[in-house]
Amino acid sequence: MTGLVGCCSGIPPNTPNGPDGGTFIDSHTGITSFGGISGIDHLHRTMFLVGVFLDESEPTNPAPARLSFSEPEDFTVLAPLLHQTFFIGDGRTDTGNVIQQFLVPATATRLFLGFADGAVFGSPSAQVAPGHYGDNTGSLQVTFEIVPEPCTWLLLGSSLAALHAGASRRRSTAEPQGVPLRS
Repeated sequence: MTGLVGCCSGIPPNTPNGPDGGTFIDSHTGITSFGGISGIDHLHRTMFLVGVFLDESEPTNPAPARLSFSEPEDFTVLAPLLHQTFFIGDGRTDTGNVIQQFLVPATATRLFLGFADGAVFGSPSAQVAPGHYGDNTGSLQVTFEIVPEPCTWLLLGSSLAALHAGASRRRSTAEPQGVPLRS
C-alpha cells in the first residue's frame, strides 16, 4: 500500500496518514449504521481503510452489529458478515507484520473500500452518521489477492483498487469504490 489521506482539508492539527489511520483531535471513530450497512467503532484511530462485502441485493435495515476495534490490530483472520463494515488498515498485524486474512461471506459478490468518516471524531460516547467525505484529501493505492478455498474465499492483505479520498472536494458524499469478487 502506498499513499496518504487526510480529513478536513488538512486543517491543523490534522496530519495525513496511511491506511492504518491516524489521530485527529480526539482519535476515536464512532460511525453509526446507515441504510442496512453497519457502522464501525475504533477507540484510537481515525481515517483508516475499511471494507464492506455486499451481494447483489440492496442492503436493508436492520444492519449487522457494528464491529469495534482497538490497538493493536493483531488479528490474523477476520470473518465479517455481509453488510458489516470492517477494519482493513494496511492488511498486516501491528506487531509481527503478519498478513491478515479476511474471510469473504459465501454470498458476497462485491467488495467496497473506503474510509470511516463523519462530521466529527470524538469521545467513545460520540456516535455520528457516515458522511463528510467531500473535505478529505489524498489517495491510497491498495493491492489485495483473492484466494479461493473449498466453500470459502479469503481476501489476503489489502491490490487492484485505487482510493481517491479527495478526488473531488465538490462532492458531499463519496463515490463507492467497488471491486467484483467473482466473474
